[in-house]
Amino acid sequence: MFEALAALIRQQWDNQVFAGGLALGALGAVAALLGRLAWAACRVLGSRLFPSLTIDRRSPLFRAVQAWLRDHPYTRTCRTLTASTPSEMTDDQAVWLVPGEGSHLLRHGRTWLWLDRSQDTRSGASDQQGRDRETLKIHALAFRRGVLTALVSDILRSHGQRAGTIGLHTATSYGEWSELGRINRRPLNSVFVPGGLAGNLLADARTFLSREAWYGERGIPWRRGYLFRGPPGTGKTSLIRALASELDLDLALVDLSQPSLDDSLLRELLARLPANAALVLEDVDGVAPGRDDTDRKLSLSGLLNALDGLGASEGRLLFMTQSPRTPRSGLDPPWPR
Repeated sequence: MFEALAALIRQQWDNQVFAGGLALGALGAVAALLGRLAWAACRVLGSRLFPSLTIDRRSPLFRAVQAWLRDHPYTRTCRTLTASTPSEMTDDQAVWLVPGEGSHLLRHGRTWLWLDRSQDTRSGASDQQGRDRETLKIHALAFRRGVLTALVSDILRSHGQRAGTIGLHTATSYGEWSELGRINRRPLNSVFVPGGLAGNLLADARTFLSREAWYGERGIPWRRGYLFRGPPGTGKTSLIRALASELDLDLALVDLSQPSLDDSLLRELLARLPANAALVLEDVDGVAPGRDDTDRKLSLSGLLNALDGLGASEGRLLFMTQSPRTPRSGLDPPWPR
């Protein structure tokens, strides 16, 4: 059997057509292998030599880069575009045209940039608004990392978030934060609070934020919380918005009635609170024992541990609201309790 197989191979090897095809196939395989090795070597060498910057859709910088790409001269001639809806509630332009998915070569100043835009379409990779998780990767065709630092500074200076707005962040069911949008700032004197209480609250919050060392020296957890109580429409949310505007803070909102929110997920969310943001828990009395909510997984003890337990974050402001079940009168003022 083996002798017959060997004779067949020798016979086919003497066939010039077979030998030529085999040689061409081997040459093609070697060329493809060398091409892949060369491409991998170029990628490794490029990652070692040229700096790169990766920006996720969840990053606050993502929107500024989108605005920069919208106004870039390259976009005027780009053939692959995507319609992007900015998370900016106060922007007059509802839809932006920006370079779409794929690779793009553009220039900023004297530096050439290689932009890779990709989307993660896997199940469960979308955010709370149903958008696919998107990533922008910018490679600077230069050897100095400072080129990217200057690029980010230029983008923020020309297309950064407007000074007259504050950001709204919402918690997703995956234990992450997503920027819901931005709203205009509200002056504190536009909210009616008698007795100078609003000014006292603002002064107290500013004192708290500036005294990290004082708390650390005494071993006191560096935390501050305010509870506003009153029926809907009495100004609780307006007061929180005005205080955040004066303190130059974003607002991170957690819906305690989310069916997927449990004790563990809340701890993770509060441990990864967005930078420069105050935490807002509305209708916090919804987790109190005795409330008829069979779908709720969050417990009162879990809420208290997340806010003031061993693993609770520090250096943040907490605003909570509570609506009484039976108002005492027509208007129950939203003063802190």
